Amino acid sequence: MGIQSFSSLPTNEGNMKLRDEAQANYSILRDCVADPIIQKSAAANTSNGKPKRRTSRRKTLQHGPKSCMEQDIDPTTEAEDLADFIDYIATELFTSLPQELQDIAYADIKNDEILAARYDDPLPAATLNDLVALAPFSVIDSLEAYHLSSDNLAHFLTPILTSYVTSATAPPPSTNPS
Repeated sequence: MGIQSFSSLPTNEGNMKLRDEAQANYSILRDCVADPIIQKSAAANTSNGKPKRRTSRRKTLQHGPKSCMEQDIDPTTEAEDLADFIDYIATELFTSLPQELQDIAYADIKNDEILAARYDDPLPAATLNDLVALAPFSVIDSLEAYHLSSDNLAHFLTPILTSYVTSATAPPPSTNPS
């Protein structure tokens, strides 16, 4: 039996309220999205391996106020903005995934040969291509606007999707007492 194309699978686009069964998987995807965005953000905030220095108040008073682009950003505000951006990207990606992938768990892979083949580790290239193609334009546009996937969307999303599927389908931890 062949693997079903994702284009025929229903997605959950536009539905921001997640079902209980999907909430845990959303958290997994959010963590998978956060890692590369935080890494790229941290790399952008440093130059030559040293954190960017802030301008002293005395220097600001001597040279006049800075434009909006030159103003120092409060680290708390920056962290909140980054968290909001990660939530946005994760939500858009998650809701664009097929329902079966939003709800996927270890038992699903173990009990369904078709799902096991589709979401094998490592993910087959056809599966990755289909999943990347489902990414909404809003995600593509946002990632490009913030220079997070300037070279290739698939290059940016492949490790995220692979990590998500691997984590979501991992066997539960052993409950045997040591």
